[in-house]
Amino acid sequence: MTNIISPVNGEIRYIDDSRITIYISAKDNHKIYAPMSGEISYMSITNGYWERQYYKTIYGKTGHLSVEINKTISFWVEVGKPKYITDTIRVDYKEGDTVEEGQRIGEIIIGSLAEISLPPDAQVMKNIKKGTKVVGGKTVLFKLNRSEYAIKDKAILITVPHGYCANDMPSGKMATRRCDRRAEQSADILSQILKSKTNLKIITIKSKMDRQIIDENRIQSRNDEFRNEIDNILDKYDVIWTIDMHSFPMGGFEPQHTNWPYLKFVILDNVAPRISKEHWIFDFNFEYYELLQGSTVNDIQEQSRDLGVPSILIEVLEDKELTDTELKNFLIVVTNRILKNQGLKEIYYS
Repeated sequence: MTNIISPVNGEIRYIDDSRITIYISAKDNHKIYAPMSGEISYMSITNGYWERQYYKTIYGKTGHLSVEINKTISFWVEVGKPKYITDTIRVDYKEGDTVEEGQRIGEIIIGSLAEISLPPDAQVMKNIKKGTKVVGGKTVLFKLNRSEYAIKDKAILITVPHGYCANDMPSGKMATRRCDRRAEQSADILSQILKSKTNLKIITIKSKMDRQIIDENRIQSRNDEFRNEIDNILDKYDVIWTIDMHSFPMGGFEPQHTNWPYLKFVILDNVAPRISKEHWIFDFNFEYYELLQGSTVNDIQEQSRDLGVPSILIEVLEDKELTDTELKNFLIVVTNRILKNQGLKEIYYS
């Protein structure tokens, strides 16, 4: 079981299956505390206008603080103006910071209101009732029915579903193409660049199956070894990007937007907001790449998106027209864009 303690001092004025509301009087200590240990996964402070049973706030002279820890527990604090001046919230931490249970994270001024969410597995303590006086940073409000809550390390996942080339015939009149011949090389280069520029965990998973036997980024492959590896990583880590790496031969795509069609991003074609978002993130003014509409049959991308993880598919030219130097320079640009937007998941995926 995991204890969730009160984020403020005050008196419980309301409690039901989804929330506990705490009134903070003028006599109470006005410090704000972390209700559990973990990462501040969301934080916002806004001005506005609220009317509550106990006070009325004034537009432009109010504070509303919302905080989420580990994407599990959230609470808000409002300050207002009954007969006291209560228009300030001071916060000492920011989104992405790690805090300890009971650690002071900020302070409010005079009589205010706070409310903490109750997740479905919350077990409210027997002594927590309407009228109960709570001590911020100490009083246990409820427990979560789990023995512990582990903070997941952030990671970037690179997948190579078509890179197994053991049965490929790359040359000659009878050549057959059974794999993406440059996908593994591109994935390795991208991984090295990412590792040199960040302390995030960089994980590459490569298929060991011939594409002619099974296509690893189709939904039919979800229960095989390669896809199970992906499932395990998505479960074990807080994956902030999934990058599905492919390659194509000259003539594999018709040019659409540029005269240099050697590098391409492929996105799903059924979700317009995601298209505009990814176009914004990877918009190099078509100097380096083409943005192509893909298909939901790419199940690696779709699975990641369903879990709230931004995903992109990269296609690189296999032929000599794209030199190794050009490939590396392009992947450096990709890396810089990805790392510049590490918080994208929180912004675009709720």
